[in-house]
Amino acid sequence: MGEPKPPEPGLNTERSAEGPLTPSKKNQRIYDIFSKLQMSAFDMSFEKMMDFQEKVAARAQYLKGKYPDWEKRAVYHILSGSGMSGKASSEVIEEDFPEEDSIEKFLSDLEAKYKS
Repeated sequence: MGEPKPPEPGLNTERSAEGPLTPSKKNQRIYDIFSKLQMSAFDMSFEKMMDFQEKVAARAQYLKGKYPDWEKRAVYHILSGSGMSGKASSEVIEEDFPEEDSIEKFLSDLEAKYKS
């Protein structure tokens, strides 16, 4: 049988007491967009790459300060690169932050800014 293969990188690698946490289709799309942006950061100038990283870190800090449930939101962990290990799937909030605080909108704005 051989040794088990390590898990594929991505959102589906985290586990809770109930088993793997599978992201919603929307959150998987957000994860894919963010991953693509991160990879494209390697092609940016050093200044642009640092600006990108600072914007992401500042947004994560802002959301953490504004929303008491930030730790339960899957989209926050996509943006910050942190995990949700130990969270039961019933504790996880799959919805994005509302309106102007939406991670999807934030990433769309970053994508437009750094495409050029």
